[in-house]
Amino acid sequence: MKKMLVLAIALAAAPFAASAAEGVSHTYVEGGWTRLSINTSSNVGSDTDFDGGYIRGSVGFAQSYYVFGGYARGTNNDYGTDIDANESNVGVGWLMPMSERAELNAEIGYARKEIKVSGAGFSTDGARASVGVRGAFNPHFEGWLKANYEDGGDFGGDFSGTLGFQAKINRTWGIVGELDAGDGYHRYNVGVRASF
Repeated sequence: MKKMLVLAIALAAAPFAASAAEGVSHTYVEGGWTRLSINTSSNVGSDTDFDGGYIRGSVGFAQSYYVFGGYARGTNNDYGTDIDANESNVGVGWLMPMSERAELNAEIGYARKEIKVSGAGFSTDGARASVGVRGAFNPHFEGWLKANYEDGGDFGGDFSGTLGFQAKINRTWGIVGELDAGDGYHRYNVGVRASF
């Protein structure tokens, strides 16, 4: 109920917000390398790592909104068989400029996580809500910071944080890096983004 109230307030305030922060695009496609590390024991250095690729994108509309989606797949064969970890998400976001080059944003969406071992596996479904800031430090570098919460379905109500950056090569192309970390896991993404 609280999530719906926050979303309703955000949507009601949207007509009064200006367009996205200067130099920050919410219409892009991105892909690259990903590593998901899951802490499988209380021993230090005992993470199970899944290396693979990811693709994601976003489309901005009506000045203050955007839709987004993504898919990541990683594989681990440390235990003598291939274990696949797949994640997908879709959602909608809202932004409000804080200054000429910075914005506050809020997102809500659906998330699915899946583990497969030799074809058999299990999956979890739930909702993810995020609140954060994003801004262009200069014409060639931008960054973002988000607080996330996942719950519903099979998720047990987990908090996480996201820290990312984009180093812009030109108006279209950029190199991106991101860390998403929560209780018992962390994910690294390094990729290339085309902004439109």
